[in-house]
Amino acid sequence: MARVLPGLPLEWTADGVVIGPGSAAPRRFPAGHVPVMAYPNPLLPPEATPRLVVLNSGLTFREEHDANNALQNRRLPDWAVIDPAVPPDGREPGRVVAADFFDEGWAVKRAE
Repeated sequence: MARVLPGLPLEWTADGVVIGPGSAAPRRFPAGHVPVMAYPNPLLPPEATPRLVVLNSGLTFREEHDANNALQNRRLPDWAVIDPAVPPDGREPGRVVAADFFDEGWAVKRAE
């Protein structure tokens, strides 16, 4: 993790979480929030077959999503930030405060 983290579009410190640090559109979140992300492994050369680093993830469907298969599809895009101060329930892992896809070059998109 220590080797991979500097290559991710993420800054995660005791002060908070920044998605896209150094970009034209950094997204900042207070301390205590948790990033969830899938991103190409920055330790591999660019010409290598892409392999993703998955951070703080698992199955993204929750207990109440087992009513039918349509509810068991992936629920989060490429990255998300979770506020764990809001308890998880049968539908959410906590409060999802932001979530989005990266652009075609794996950069953080400007917030809309």
